[in-house]
Amino acid sequence: MNRGVWFLLCMLLSGSVACGDDSGDSDDGGGSDTTPDAGTAGPADAGEEDEEELVWMPMDAGTGDSSSDSTGSSNDSSNMSSIEGRECAQERDLLPDALLPRCSAATRDCVAGCAENADADACREACLAADDTPAEGMFGLNCSSCIYLQLFGCFDQAGCHEGVAELFCCLADRCADNDDDGCAETMCGDELDAAITCGYFAQESCVNFLGEELGACFADDDSDGGV
Repeated sequence: MNRGVWFLLCMLLSGSVACGDDSGDSDDGGGSDTTPDAGTAGPADAGEEDEEELVWMPMDAGTGDSSSDSTGSSNDSSNMSSIEGRECAQERDLLPDALLPRCSAATRDCVAGCAENADADACREACLAADDTPAEGMFGLNCSSCIYLQLFGCFDQAGCHEGVAELFCCLADRCADNDDDGCAETMCGDELDAAITCGYFAQESCVNFLGEELGACFADDDSDGGV
């Protein structure tokens, strides 16, 4: 991942973008070029949400109970005190409208069609990877990165700030200098699972590819892409 996308991934703050954390200014960040897709069990009571359109579902989805606490912290006692004051621990918001959309309408339609695919996760990843929308000029933000940033901005705003902060500081500490695309899962797996589990139960629309938050990454039609 290039410096610009890592900058956005680690430093997107509510209402502004800032950089300068002691660990978050390196060139590469693992795991942020693809959307998390761990877990295959769907919610027993998914309601109107199509489980095949969800980015990720916790193993206990539908039970009303998660493996993390209500804030998304991966620890029995919050780790926030050790990361308080770092920019990686600041509140995150959804991407500003000026950076959207970052995916084409054709990619949206491709993702929607994955519900009928035997491997919906692999299908969606292929759709995002094939998106030909030009990356945003200043930060190099592309389609996959847009989905990832919207996902965690939504989680943070849904009440899972602690879990998101712990994850982003873990990424800054352990993955900023790591070229392995799987670093997020291998080095920050507990934090990743805790943050996403919290977000799923706090606001399920956050993990819906075609919902309001992630759907903002997709152009209404292909003439709107790549602003």
